[in-house]
Formats: sequence, C-alpha cells, structure tokens
Amino acid sequence: MDLADWTSPASLARRLLSVRNRHMALVDLILLPLAAFLAFSLRLDAVVIRPHLFSLVVYAMTAPLVKIPIFYLMGVYARFWQYASVEEVVVLGWAAILGAAAQGAILVGVAAPLQIIDPIPRSIPLIDVFTTLACIAGPRFILRVATQKAQQRAKEDQPHTPPQRVLIAGAGDAGTLVLREIEANPQTGLIPVGFVDDDASKQGLYTRRRRVLGSC
Repeated sequence: MDLADWTSPASLARRLLSVRNRHMALVDLILLPLAAFLAFSLRLDAVVIRPHLFSLVVYAMTAPLVKIPIFYLMGVYARFWQYASVEEVVVLGWAAILGAAAQGAILVGVAAPLQIIDPIPRSIPLIDVFTTLACIAGPRFILRVATQKAQQRAKEDQPHTPPQRVLIAGAGDAGTLVLREIEANPQTGLIPVGFVDDDASKQGLYTRRRRVLGSC
C-alpha cells in the first residue's frame, strides 16, 4: 500500500473501525493513573501535596487494578465505541462513579485507617469521579467523532451516481429510518419523492416533509 492509499479517508475509516475494546483497555491502563493524579492536584496545591506523595502513588497505581475489572463487569469493554450514543455516556458515568467509590472505599476507608497510607482528604474520591469520567470518555468519543468524519470523507470521495427519484415503501418507523439514511448520504444519488403505504389512515399525511402518496 502506497502513502496515498494509507492516508486516504477510506483507509483511515477502516483503521478507526478496527480499533477494539482491548485497545481502549490499554488506553484506560495509561489514563486512569493520570485521573488519580489530577484528582489530587485539583484538591491539593504543590506544597500541601508533598506529604501525600506516597498516598498519591498508591492511589494512582491501584486505580487500574480496581477500576478496570469494574468497567469490564459493567460492559464498558463490550461496546462498539465508533457508534457510541447517549446510552454509552450513561454507562461511562456509572462506571466512573462505581470505580471511584470502590477505590475510595478501599484506600480511604480501609488502607488509611490501617495506616498503610497516610490519611487523604475524603473529597478526592469525589473529584476522582469527574477526572476518571473525563479520562475514559474523552478517547472513546474522540474515536467516535474521528470515525464519523473519516467515513463521511470516504463517502464524499466515492463516485456520485446520477440522481434517481424514488418512493419509499412504508411510512412507519422503518420507512422513516430509510428516509433519514438517504438524507444523510446524498452521494447515493437517491431523491426521496414520498411514501407509499397500504394503511388507509396514513394516506395524504406527511413524514419529515415527505407525503404518503398512495398505497403500495
């Protein structure tokens, strides 16, 4: 494959679609300690944080060990992130909450009282919820946006077919979905004129500015 093929929108789209959850797990392995560091940094300034350096290192190093199994059990690594939606945002939100709560319970509620680590402010696990969410959601939605942009560019590079006027059979959910897909992909060359449907109650009605013109 030459450089032009490697950098083409179609090639980029294929590479983005080949990203799997194991790759996202590796990203989490790197970014979860960063989330812990950010939580400490946002709570403590440079002078105050020095006595907590050992606690910070323990907190950061245990973050992937505690959170990644929780993410796995919650299905974070069973999602197709290239097509993420609001449902995936909710999953990530709960994963961040439960992960930070579990780590806080272990380190603040167990390790600190047993003097394994020095006591740390109890607000750090709360801040860690937001830093964790940012670190796990950011790469996934960058992947989603990049995939959509690459696919759109790849479609624009495809040869355009001559325009063809079409009728959509069925004015229900499936027909509306077909209409949205055609409108989102003008390179198909299809121009939806209207719908046909055997349901007499739909005759003459409009769906997304397209009229039900008659029966099938």
